[in-house]
Amino acid sequence: MKKIIEQIKEKSKSKTFVNILIVTISYLATYFIPYVISFKEELTYSNSIISVVVFVAFVWLLKKTFIKENIDKLKNIFSLGMIFSTFLVLRK
Repeated sequence: MKKIIEQIKEKSKSKTFVNILIVTISYLATYFIPYVISFKEELTYSNSIISVVVFVAFVWLLKKTFIKENIDKLKNIFSLGMIFSTFLVLRK
C-alpha cells in the first residue's frame, strides 16, 4: 500500500493524471451507488439528472481532496475505504 501512495504522490505532480483519476473515481462511485443501496421499488437513477448532480458532487469533493497537503493523508483514507468496501461485500 505504501508503494501505491508513493506512486500517487509522484504522479500527482501531473495535473492531467490527477484529473483523469478524479473523473474515473467519480464515475465509478456514481455508477455503483444503486448497487450499494437497495431500494424497495425500482430506481430510475441512471436516467435522471440526479446521477449528473451526484457525479459533479463527487468530482468537486475529490478535487478538494486531491490537493498536495492531503496526499499524505490518503493512506488512512484508503485503508478505511477498503475496510468499508469489504464490509459492504460481506454484508450480502
